[in-house]
Parts: sequence; structure tokens; C-alpha cells
Amino acid sequence: MTVSALAVSVVVLASCGSTTVGERETLDEDRIIEALQDAGFNVPSGFEFGQAYQYAEFVGEPSRWARFDGPSELGDGRAVSMANPTYPAMTPAECDETKAGNWSSLGYVCTPGTIATQFPPRGAMDTVTAHLNHDQHRSHLFVHSSGH
Repeated sequence: MTVSALAVSVVVLASCGSTTVGERETLDEDRIIEALQDAGFNVPSGFEFGQAYQYAEFVGEPSRWARFDGPSELGDGRAVSMANPTYPAMTPAECDETKAGNWSSLGYVCTPGTIATQFPPRGAMDTVTAHLNHDQHRSHLFVHSSGH
């Protein structure tokens, strides 16, 4: 086998089982939890899986979006911060600057009181952004892993 044929074989085999570029794929709880942990984010205890999907715009690690729901008392951000000590503390999100984008299909609405954290800083590869909002009944944790 020539070097070029071997290279093509490696690329084809590596892409098997991966997300199809340009197609949105629904993820189950196990797949999103594993993917977020691989990206450096831990969903805190008390939050239950709601919905998740991934989307690949190019060959590489796809972007992923997820929603987790928990009791209202988890809406202060302490549990998220304790589960992710390398992340900056959650601070108020700038709703007018926050674009729901692909989170809108997960029910995301940035409301006053929404708090957020991001690591590493915007523009870095594999940035994970978490937004947390709550009402008197439930907390909603929205997480985006940018991929690469």
C-alpha cells in the first residue's frame, strides 16, 4: 500500500462513526455527559438531563449544546462552580449581548438573573460556556462546547 493510499485509509477509518458534517445529531445523556467531561465541564449533582445535540461544521470535534434541569435552589450557581473549580465564578449574563443561537431549540431564554461562566476564554479552542437561569419551580443549565 502506498503512503497516499494509507493516508486516505486512515482518514476514512477515523471518520467512521463520527458526526456527519452539516447534520444535527441528537445525543443521549451518556454521550453528552462524556463529551462535556472530555471538554472539561462537569454537570453538578442535582441536575437532570433534558436535551442535547451536536453539530459538525467541519471535520473535527463537533459543537455540542445541552440543557439540564434541576430544583430552583440550584439556580444560584454555587453547585456549578463547585463542580467546575477551574472555571471563573458565574456572573450575570449580558442578555442583550447573548445570542441564544442554537440553544433556542433547547428552550433557552436569557432573562434577568441569568448567570454565566466560560472556560477557557472566548476564542480559544474547545471553549465551554454555561448559562444558568431559574424561576421559582426549576433551574435550567444550558451548556455549549464549541468543539474544534
